[in-house]
Amino acid sequence: MTKPKVYLGGIISGLAFQAANNWRDIAQKKLGVYGIAGASPLRGKDHLEDETVLHKMGYEKNPLSSKRGITTRDRWDVMTCDLMIMNLLGAKTPSIGCSMEIAWADILRKPVVCIMEPGNVHEHAMLLECIQYRVDTLDEAIEVARKVLVYDL
Repeated sequence: MTKPKVYLGGIISGLAFQAANNWRDIAQKKLGVYGIAGASPLRGKDHLEDETVLHKMGYEKNPLSSKRGITTRDRWDVMTCDLMIMNLLGAKTPSIGCSMEIAWADILRKPVVCIMEPGNVHEHAMLLECIQYRVDTLDEAIEVARKVLVYDL
């Protein structure tokens, strides 16, 4: 049996590279304890390490960071994952990219575990209907993912 894969979606635009990546590093370590792989949309993008504000339009000088590169790999990751953890905590403005990823997951019937506080800017009838599990913390999201993906609990 292959290792289950969780796509680690969440806010990137407007954040520093490290801020966007920190929770994903933590999630990968915690998921790994249970034999679950975490797929970060920032993997292989070390060329953005010094960015203090990641731009929503991408970076055309690198194929992985271009508009097409971002869309292609993120869509592939959603298509090939077993479950998505979507971290929307603290969002200041709605993320079109995150909303698209949730929609892709929904159309493919991939479970979405969304970390989102009450009153979050993403609270919209259609988006909420595409989220199967809503939690308050990363630890809760990892616990739900574990209980959905690990069969020998």
